Formats: sequence, structure tokens, C-alpha cells
Amino acid sequence: MAGDAMIIESELRDEMMRAVRGASSLNDLYDWLMSRSWNMHRDSAPAAVELAAEVEALLIERADGVLDSADVMRRIDGLLDRIVVSAPVDVAEQLVVAQPRFINSVPVFRPPFRLALA
Repeated sequence: MAGDAMIIESELRDEMMRAVRGASSLNDLYDWLMSRSWNMHRDSAPAAVELAAEVEALLIERADGVLDSADVMRRIDGLLDRIVVSAPVDVAEQLVVAQPRFINSVPVFRPPFRLALA
């Protein structure tokens, strides 16, 4: 189902927190993430996709023996401290398609007196 493929950042953070606090295991986090990340790039926010990819990479490094569980927990805890805030910006179409305008080379500051060379 398409809804199952969506990653919602707050839900991912909740699952990460559950693992860090010991309410679930890293394997549980991996299972949860894999069940939702198959097509996450289609309908998930970019920040959620990025966070999911980082968590997945950590869990794969653990499975490959590159990191131990304690290292993965510390790094996941560190990811919980990082929050990305985004907001849509409404830009007038005229600004997007307008030709750039450059300031000419005429000096803006003109001293009130003439400088004399000595």
C-alpha cells in the first residue's frame, strides 16, 4: 500500500527514540524502517528520506560488523538531536523570470570636496 511506503519524520524519530531508550531493539527499528522505506522517495518529505537513509546506513554498518550496537545507539541518539526545519517560500513569478539588474560602475559615494594630490 502507498501509505505504508511513506516515511513520516516524527514517526521515525519516535521509533528511533524507542530503540535508544530500550523500549524496542535495533532489529525492531530495522524491521519498522524496511517496511516503510521501499518507495519512500515517492511521497515522503526530503528531511524524512534523508533521516531514514542515515538510520538505514547505520543499521547496515552494524549488520556488516563495521559498528557495534553501542556505536549505532550513540549515533542514532545524535541524529535525534539534529532537527531540520523547512518552510515553503512563496516567491512571486516576476522575481523568478525577471532579468538580473546590475548596479552600474558609477561611485555611490561622492565626497563633498575635491581630493588634491600632494
